[in-house]
Amino acid sequence: MKSLVRTLLVSLLLTVLGITGYYQFNPPPAPPGPMAAASVSADTPASAGGASVPSPASTQPARFPATSPVITPDSLPAPNGTASDPTVFAAFEQWRARFATADTAARAQLETEGLTLATARRT
Repeated sequence: MKSLVRTLLVSLLLTVLGITGYYQFNPPPAPPGPMAAASVSADTPASAGGASVPSPASTQPARFPATSPVITPDSLPAPNGTASDPTVFAAFEQWRARFATADTAARAQLETEGLTLATARRT
């Protein structure tokens, strides 16, 4: 029994030391983007601790992918109160009241009309 306890304790100790050593010599990777370059200051000499000065390309912020949506002034909704026709807002408000009181089947039919009114309200 005594040798079993000793074997378990030695196994536990070796496991803890192994895990500690793994994380000591394999730190987690730096996050991508400008934070990775910020960990090395510009005033640190290259000879200090074997660190190298980052290249200008690595200090640039991350670029957005080409698939990012492009926002133009035309794609944004108009601010409140700037619509050319105030009846558009009134029509949408009437639709909203009908939609709020409609049952599930009627809401499905009113949805298309609501999308049309919402689009008109934004322009």
